[in-house]
Amino acid sequence: MVVIEGRKRTSRGIDMTPLIDIVFQLLLFFMLTTSFVRVESLNVNLAGPSVSTKPVTNPVATIDLEATGATLINGKPVWEHELQDKLNVLFTRASSTQVLIRAEDAVEVQRLIDMMDAVTVAGGKQMAVEKLRRPSPMQNFSSGLKDSLQAMP
Repeated sequence: MVVIEGRKRTSRGIDMTPLIDIVFQLLLFFMLTTSFVRVESLNVNLAGPSVSTKPVTNPVATIDLEATGATLINGKPVWEHELQDKLNVLFTRASSTQVLIRAEDAVEVQRLIDMMDAVTVAGGKQMAVEKLRRPSPMQNFSSGLKDSLQAMP
């Protein structure tokens, strides 16, 4: 009689299949939940001690952006739906294309960028941006008071 010896079973080690499944599921989850947004940026050189700035001479238009949402071109209020038409007319009449955009502190940056885009589309080539400074009511009152006191005999 022949005795057949069975092979002894040895431990095969840790089964890696469930681990690989979990890794692929995590990879799939992160790929599907990640949003790929293209970030656009605008390089802005802020005026400071090291930046030389030249004042705009003879601007064609002065555009004021107020915090209330009002837009004024050369001191006249302009509705948003007629803004591009007004700018187009302004640049077809004028030979120079310089624009001074003045914005109050509370104006959103996106609104300023939209205005710069509108000026560029209309034909504006040179733009300058500055802070819109309005005199305080007390300054108007004090200057009016001085004038009235000086007028008194």
